[in-house]
Amino acid sequence: MHGLRKRTSMIDPVLLLERNISISKMIQRQGEFIITFPKAYHAGFNVGFNFAEAVNFADDDWLVSGLISSILNKEKRRVPAIPWAEIVYKSTSECFWIGLYKYFALQNLLKGEITARSTFDKVFPNAKCVVRDEWFDPHIAYCDDCKEFLYLSIVKVMDTTCQSSVRKKKIEGARRKSKMREIQNESKYKFFCLSCASFEPELMNMNVICYEHFTDSEIRVRMKTSKTFREISESV
Repeated sequence: MHGLRKRTSMIDPVLLLERNISISKMIQRQGEFIITFPKAYHAGFNVGFNFAEAVNFADDDWLVSGLISSILNKEKRRVPAIPWAEIVYKSTSECFWIGLYKYFALQNLLKGEITARSTFDKVFPNAKCVVRDEWFDPHIAYCDDCKEFLYLSIVKVMDTTCQSSVRKKKIEGARRKSKMREIQNESKYKFFCLSCASFEPELMNMNVICYEHFTDSEIRVRMKTSKTFREISESV
């Protein structure tokens, strides 16, 4: 069903039942909510005049499903619907203690980032690294290779033969808009995550710049200070 995401498609339930795929049918009435869980294909239609809305929400245990979805999207080179890394980092940034699901997701994210940075530094020892440059906006780009949203770091490569993957997005402030247009018009760029950039040999002869949202030391501090309720209880 992965290929049907965000497509206008309807499948005859008989075809699903013939393949031993369980299905459920329901009618949503006024004031009712219908919740679909991760990995659940769903489709619907109106039987009359209707006004409805859909909202993405998740509790802590979704973060593990979100991690799996992020990995699958990366393997299939598909732009994800939700920025998993940003959600994990921000949802744990102001917590005195975090649940096991959040702890697992955060540690997975940060360890992966540290490993990717280490590999990138070995492959591109002379690459320029910039922390919190005024250009850096972790909401405007995704990797041109694996299509992953770039939040903790962005590898920008000058390439006059390709179209930039920077998506059009409203950016507050006239100066910020002017700066963004200036960079886009200056040249065409490719954007990569650290992992994909490290396996692109043709980048060796290009102007490579790595923009980091957080320094290595800041990430390592987050890894050490993030604790579960049980760890805090045992230390008291």
